[in-house]
Parts: sequence; structure tokens; C-alpha cells
Amino acid sequence: MLFKDREDAAKQIAACLEDYKNSDDAVIVAIAKGGLPLATVITKELQISPSVTFVHKIISESHPQVALGAISDTGVVMLNDHLIELLGISPRYIDAQIEAAKVSLESSKEEIAKILPPVDLQNKSVIIVDDGIATGITMKVVIASLVGQGCKKIIVATPVGSLETIRFLEKHVDEVICLHKTQYFHSLDHFYKSFPSIDPEEMIQIVLGFSALTSA
Repeated sequence: MLFKDREDAAKQIAACLEDYKNSDDAVIVAIAKGGLPLATVITKELQISPSVTFVHKIISESHPQVALGAISDTGVVMLNDHLIELLGISPRYIDAQIEAAKVSLESSKEEIAKILPPVDLQNKSVIIVDDGIATGITMKVVIASLVGQGCKKIIVATPVGSLETIRFLEKHVDEVICLHKTQYFHSLDHFYKSFPSIDPEEMIQIVLGFSALTSA
């Protein structure tokens, strides 16, 4: 256990991001759902604008713990072709999962946009926040979705991450802030004393808090 909870981890990350405090050119992009509680703390500490992004993992019915790929709420798809072939997953199954994910993501995106309008990320320093990075498929698809949006800088901020994945990300973004890099990545809750799941209602309450912050 490294962190008391997500709030504890977020305060430590915020301390590493002091250069962006009160910056009009910086935006926090929280990956729902795990990145939301961290973003709440970080946006308050740094007084910078928040935004929310959604990612849907594509999984196998026979191996639900394994991500075959991921899709962002902007429609960017990344697939682990080697794993898909290894598990004998049919293209029809993958296509069906992608289409279902698009519908779900669009619904989530529209719901959140009613509370927190999308932020223009052009010429912004974008700080992507999540509560942990294992394989990195979620973070990679978010980064890919940001590349075409004209961001000035892309920064990844997370409390804990797989050493291999963090090294990969360091080559593909401007900066990576990872408080703890581990060669042997256990389940994410291994690194937190308290690691509750985030239900849809709590997610909405967090985003309402973002909205209040931006209108203050």
C-alpha cells in the first residue's frame, strides 16, 4: 500500500504540477471513472480548468480480465492484434464490441456535456489524469485522441504505473509524472488503502463539482 486513497495520491501529484498553477493555458483531462476523484483535488489545488474523457475497453467473454483493445469517446480505436489472434477472437466479435462501445461512449459524452461543456484543447498544456496505469491501453488511446487536437503539450499524471508502460509513454508525450513505477504491477487496489469503486451517481456529482469550479 502506497496511498491512503485517491485524494492522498492526487495531493502528491498536484505538488508535482505547481508550474501549472493558475495557468489559463493548462487543462486537466480526467479519465473516467478512476481519474475523476484525483482531478477534483488537482483542479482545486492548481485552479485550472477540468475536462472529462471516456474510454471503453474491449474485452473477451472468455477472458474478461484481459483487454483486447480500447476505444476513446472521439472514436479512436486501438486493438491488440497479437492477443486477438492468439485467443482466436473473430473479427465479427470485435466489430460488434466496437459498435456497442461507440453507442455507450456517445451516451456518456452527451450526458456529461450537459453539465460540463467540452474544453477547446488547442494550444493548451493538457494533463491527463488517471488513478493508475497497467498495460496502458486506456492512456494510449486517450493520447492518440489528443494528438489531432492541437495541444501545446501532453502530460501524463498518475500515482502508480507499470515500469514498462511508463517508459513507453515517456517516449510519446512531453512529460510523465508517475509517483511510483513498479516492475511487478499487481491489481490497482493493491496500491491504495482505500480504493472504492465509483458509481454513476458519484461520477455525476464529481462533474457537477467541476462545473461549479469553472463557473466560480
